[in-house]
Amino acid sequence: MVQNENDYDNYKNYIDIYDKLYPNKRRPRTLVILTDQDYDSDGSIKNLLQYGWTKKFLDVSLVEERHHCILQEYNPFIDTLTRHNLDSLASKLFPDKLINVHGYKISIGVVTQDTLVTIIRDDGGQAIDLKSPSYDETKIIMNYMNFSIDSIVEINAPGDYANGLKRMVKKLQNSELNNMVVSRGYVIYPNITYVFTEEDCSSINALVPFQTIVQVHLPFHIIIYLLTVILLVSFVTWISRLLRLFGNKLNSVKVLGAFFGIPVIIRPSQASEVMILTSIFLLSIIYPTNFYSSFVKDKLLESPVTYNTYQAIYQSGLPVFIYVNFVKFMMEVDDPFAKKILQKSIANKLSDECVKSLLSGDARICISSYETLVSLLQLYFTNASHHVTFSNQEISCVPKSYLFEKASPYGRKFYIILRKLREFGIDQFIKARHANTTFFLDESESDEMKRSEFSLQLIFLVACGNVSAVLVLIFEYLFETEKQKKLNRIMSQISMSL
Repeated sequence: MVQNENDYDNYKNYIDIYDKLYPNKRRPRTLVILTDQDYDSDGSIKNLLQYGWTKKFLDVSLVEERHHCILQEYNPFIDTLTRHNLDSLASKLFPDKLINVHGYKISIGVVTQDTLVTIIRDDGGQAIDLKSPSYDETKIIMNYMNFSIDSIVEINAPGDYANGLKRMVKKLQNSELNNMVVSRGYVIYPNITYVFTEEDCSSINALVPFQTIVQVHLPFHIIIYLLTVILLVSFVTWISRLLRLFGNKLNSVKVLGAFFGIPVIIRPSQASEVMILTSIFLLSIIYPTNFYSSFVKDKLLESPVTYNTYQAIYQSGLPVFIYVNFVKFMMEVDDPFAKKILQKSIANKLSDECVKSLLSGDARICISSYETLVSLLQLYFTNASHHVTFSNQEISCVPKSYLFEKASPYGRKFYIILRKLREFGIDQFIKARHANTTFFLDESESDEMKRSEFSLQLIFLVACGNVSAVLVLIFEYLFETEKQKKLNRIMSQISMSL
């Protein structure tokens, strides 16, 4: 309550003391009641409310006690003082000023040595934009609130990212910048605003080489195909013997060989036998082709090798590299193969060393945070002949936070919008966009191409086998016919001589 000049000083003292005692605590809403009729100039009231903003008191409102209660509130984002009549039901004591901040300028910091962030520079070498999964998400939220990123503060700490990070955090603690991009693990610093959601975490994952193996499975319809072949062969053989078309010469082996276009030693004795075997050959061009096509399409495929368990990762025989910040999380995993992975793994200080080698064709497994691995792939993925993928085995999940200046007035609003991003899955959309268009091969399209090529080759071979078998049978038939004619002539000559 402000009744005179001394009360105004008390208000300032309250602001100063709160700022000193709770430097990182979110500022409370503050209502000032003005009873001094002489202290009513807009300039004086604006100065009073504006002083609160200098200490990050965003929600400070003033009510004048007159014949009507007048609410005056200061909006720092447009630097204006507005008046409302509290008799109006539509008025609020503390209107939300963060719905639209009208392009209010903020600054974001980055450490030059952070290899997980791509710094975009203008012709003069000045940083004008950043690229990283964490920054992409931050930019979405800031744009949603209509902030304008005025400058990117860059700290250069040659050869020492950790030292650069400490210097950048110092700027946050002194409110020299509003936000910073951190794509790595970090310690908890005092007097810094951390924004995160309960379910939001940085997934510790494994980047593995994309490898394939040929696997053959026999599902139900393939078994039906095989049974149909056996039944058809048996049926043809049974009918031929029942009708005594060929005596006992036409057996199941001949029919089965003819059906699959396999030339077997067949000595057709009559034209009808040649006709039925030839018909089986012609049928085999259609039926086995469909059979092989279905077989190849469904089950004779190059399927990717999966590393969905710690056991699979360990038994892969590949060298495992773990980013040193995440070794302790592997120690906490209750799985015997995780312990074995730790024993055989190599702890490296920089994840990019492992990823570079993996992308160059040196098969290995890299364990780090998902965001770190995605960032490194964006930076180093240049050769489409080497494909990588992520293990479905999530090793761990550590809290993922966004660092703001101390007592940031934007933290709460950022948190609310971040929850909306989680709810609607926009962050997952960003990850999927990177994964599908930046460094992943479209496996389904490639697989389909391989299946079709293999099917055509197999169909061609089967057809060639069928045609060859038909030619062999015709040749054998003609040979037998000619042989029989010669034999008949000889027998005829012998008969005549006798």
